[in-house]
Amino acid sequence: MIMTLYHGNHYIKSLESIVKNGFDTSKVGSGWGMTYGAGVYFSDNLEIAHEVYSNNNGYVVAVEIDTRAYQLTKDYTVSNKKQIKQIIVKNINTKKYNMLITKGIEPEYVLFDLDAIVSIKLLKIDNSKN
Repeated sequence: MIMTLYHGNHYIKSLESIVKNGFDTSKVGSGWGMTYGAGVYFSDNLEIAHEVYSNNNGYVVAVEIDTRAYQLTKDYTVSNKKQIKQIIVKNINTKKYNMLITKGIEPEYVLFDLDAIVSIKLLKIDNSKN
């Protein structure tokens, strides 16, 4: 299923580089937010991607992804890393799924297979509404 998700970054230059060159696989897993493993983290909520992940810098990237997602059925915390790793090994690493969707009010979408990306475009956000 093709879906559009949003990725934010505090640095506009980083977002421009993502649009031009794709996601840099050497940076996957190098930032904060590694609770669910080394993948690229997205939101399905444009406002969350902009306000939280881009720190209201005026830009996010919209990414179309051909998803085969595994939906978690309960919330996990950082202290559950062993359980999360087992879920990823069992469901993601077998290539059955390419994405993990967390449970919660604002779920995170963690993409493990960057080849599933169909398109990436930079969105300018109107900050005058904030």
